[in-house]
Amino acid sequence: MNLTRARTGGRFEDSVVSIERVDLLGVQVTARALLNCAEHERRGVLGLGAVIGPALLDRLLGLPSGYPAP
Repeated sequence: MNLTRARTGGRFEDSVVSIERVDLLGVQVTARALLNCAEHERRGVLGLGAVIGPALLDRLLGLPSGYPAP
């Protein structure tokens, strides 16, 4: 996937990413997400890839918002 980001005032703006024809529980859908460019850059610098494991994603989504996770 190719991501295009706009630099404004010395920082990247967040971007909406659309991916067509995603299989969600057997149904073809279009997925849309807001890409946090600062987080994307941070993870890239650290050499971290995407979090794609369904069990891990489910666990992460269950964490309280606004608190750092160890």
